[in-house]
Amino acid sequence: MDLRKIFFATLVLPLSVFVSCATTDKKEEETICYYDLTLTLMVDSDPYEGAARNFSLRDISGELTVDFDENGEEIVTGIYPFMQMAELDDEGEVVSRRTDRYTLSLEEGEYRLYENDRDLNIFISVGEGKTEAVYAQCSSIDEAAKILKNQTAPSCLAINVKEKTYQTLGYDNLLQRTLASCESPVCLDISGCVNTTVGFKAFYGCSTLRSLILPDAVASIGKDCFNGCKVLRHVNIPQRVSSIEGGAFTGCVSLVEMDISPRNAFYKGSDGFIISADGKNLIAWPGAAGAVSVPESVESIGGYCFSGCTNLDLVNLAQAFEIKQYAFLNCTSLNEIEIPKNMLEIETGAFSGCVSLSKINIAEGNPSYKSRGGILLAGDNRRLLAWPSAQGNVQVPDGVTRIDDNAFQNQAGLKSVSLSSTVREIGSQAFTSCVDLTSVSMPSVVNIEAYAFSKCKNLKSVSIPASTRRCDGSAFAGCTSLEKIDVAKGNANYTSYGGAIYSADGKTLVEWPAAKDSVVIADSVEFIGTFAFNGCSSLKSVSMKSVVNVGHHAFDSCSALESVDLGSSVNTIGSHAFSNCLAIKNLYIPASVEVIKNYAFWFWGSGQTISCQSITKPSGWDFAWNADSDAKLIWGVEKTVGQDEAVLP
Repeated sequence: MDLRKIFFATLVLPLSVFVSCATTDKKEEETICYYDLTLTLMVDSDPYEGAARNFSLRDISGELTVDFDENGEEIVTGIYPFMQMAELDDEGEVVSRRTDRYTLSLEEGEYRLYENDRDLNIFISVGEGKTEAVYAQCSSIDEAAKILKNQTAPSCLAINVKEKTYQTLGYDNLLQRTLASCESPVCLDISGCVNTTVGFKAFYGCSTLRSLILPDAVASIGKDCFNGCKVLRHVNIPQRVSSIEGGAFTGCVSLVEMDISPRNAFYKGSDGFIISADGKNLIAWPGAAGAVSVPESVESIGGYCFSGCTNLDLVNLAQAFEIKQYAFLNCTSLNEIEIPKNMLEIETGAFSGCVSLSKINIAEGNPSYKSRGGILLAGDNRRLLAWPSAQGNVQVPDGVTRIDDNAFQNQAGLKSVSLSSTVREIGSQAFTSCVDLTSVSMPSVVNIEAYAFSKCKNLKSVSIPASTRRCDGSAFAGCTSLEKIDVAKGNANYTSYGGAIYSADGKTLVEWPAAKDSVVIADSVEFIGTFAFNGCSSLKSVSMKSVVNVGHHAFDSCSALESVDLGSSVNTIGSHAFSNCLAIKNLYIPASVEVIKNYAFWFWGSGQTISCQSITKPSGWDFAWNADSDAKLIWGVEKTVGQDEAVLP
C-alpha cells in the first residue's frame, strides 16, 4: 500500500505528527498548539478487526460544560470525538476505513478516554512527542506482558485483560516485572481476570502505572502492593476487599481517585483517602498535599497512612487519639503537625524520615506527650520518641534515659550524636539508615538493642562504655565503614579487637561489621553470634577451627564471600546463616554438623554446590534447611586438602 495515500478522513494532512498553533484573541503573545493524536486498537499482539467503535476524549476531570445557543438550545462542550482513519484514492474519495486506528486533533493537555460515553479510566497525555496511544484487549496476563514489553506508546499504553485462570499476583510476578520496566504510561484493566487476586508487592515499583481496575475477586490488598507507583491516579477498591495492609499505597503521591465500591461493607472514601466504614480509622491518604485536616470522626491514623506523601506540609489530626507505626514515613516536606489533647499513643517510627518536621505542637493538657524544640518526648520527658528534623551535630538533652525505637531512623543529614550521661538505653532501629552519621558518643549506655545503628554506612568509630551490659549482634549490621570499635576497660561483658566485638571471655564473636577480605576466626571462639557478619559486602573468605555454633543470619548477604572453611567442630548452623551468599562455589559441610535450621542457604543458585560429608540428611537438620535454594547437593563427600577439593565415595 502506498503510505502517501493514507490521510485523515476529513483532512488532507499526512499522518506524520501535525502541530498547528493558533493565536488567542486576549493575548497575542499566547498560542495554543494542537497535536494529531493517533489511537491504535489491538487484540493481543494483532491489529483489531471488527466493527467501528465510538471513542472520545474529555479533559482529565471528565467534566462537561453546558451552554446555550442563540435559540436557547443546550450545547454540551468538552467532548472530543475520534474519527476513523481512512484510505483515500487520488481524487480524495474514501476507499476504505480502518477500524484499528482512530485520530483526532486537539490541544496539549491531559485527557481521559471514553467509549460510548463510558469512562474507561484511561488517561492520555497529548503534546510534543506524545501523539500515539495504544489500546489493547488481551486474552491473558501473559499476552498483556508481551504488549508491555514490545509496544511503545508515549501518550498511553492501555491494556484490558480477560482471563479465567486462578492466580494470585504476588511479588515479582510476570505482570509486575514487565510493568516495572515499561517506559510508556500504562493504564491497566484486569477486572476481566475474574479469578485473580493481589498480594504482597503485586505492583511494587510500577512507576509508569497511571490507572488500575481490579477484579471483584480481590478480597485483600497486600503490604506494599502499590508502593512506588508514583503516577498512579486512579484505582478501584472492589466490594469484597476487607483488608488493606500497611504500606499498600506508599509513595502513590498522584493517587487522587479512590473508586471504592458502594457495596463494600468495610471501607469508604472521599477526596482521595480511604477510611473504615464506621469513619473511625483513616487507612490511607496517599495523595495528601499541602495542609490537610483529618475528618472529625477519625480516632486512629493507620500504619503507613501518609507514608511517602512528599508534598504534605501540615496536618491537623482533629480528634484522633492514636498514630500507628510509620504513619508519616518519609513525608519529607511535612514541617508542622498538631497533636490533639486526647492523643494517647504514637507508635514507633511514626515520623521517621520527616526531615523538615520542626514544629510538633502538643495541645495543652495532653498528659502523654511533650514537645521541645522539634523533639517529641514522652510525658515524663524521659523517653525521646522522635527528633525528625535533627541535622548536623546534635546533643540529646539531659534527663532523657531512653532513645526510643526508630527515633532517628532514616535521618539523612544527621552527622554526629552526643548522648547525655543520663541515657541508658538505645532502642531497636533507633539510628537505622542514618547514612550521614559518622560518630556517636554514648558515655553511660547500658543496653544497645537490635539494629540500633544498622546501615549507618559512614559510621567510622564507636566507643562502648564500661556500663554496657547488652549489645545486640545486629546493632551495627551493615556499618561497612566501622573499622574501629573500642570497648572500655572494665566492661564485664564485652571486649574488642581488630574491629570486632567479643564476649568478655572471648568465646563468642558478637559482631564484626566491617570485616573484609580474608578473616580467620580466633581459636578461642566457639560461637559466631546472630548477624555477626551480616551484610559484610567486602568479606571474601572466612575460616574457623573451634567454632561450634554459627548463629542465625551470621553471614547473610555477604555478597563477595567466595570461600568458607567450617573446620571440624561446627555442630549447629542457624537459619539464614548463609542466605544470599551467592559467590560461594562449593561449601563443604562436615559430619560434625548435627543441626541446620530452616532456610540456611536461602536464594542460592543452580551454579552453587553444597557438599555434605554425611551420607544422608541427619535427623537434626530441619525439614526446610535448604528451602528456596537451587544449589546442587552431594552426599557422602570426603574433604581432602581444600574445601573445593572433594571426592565422591
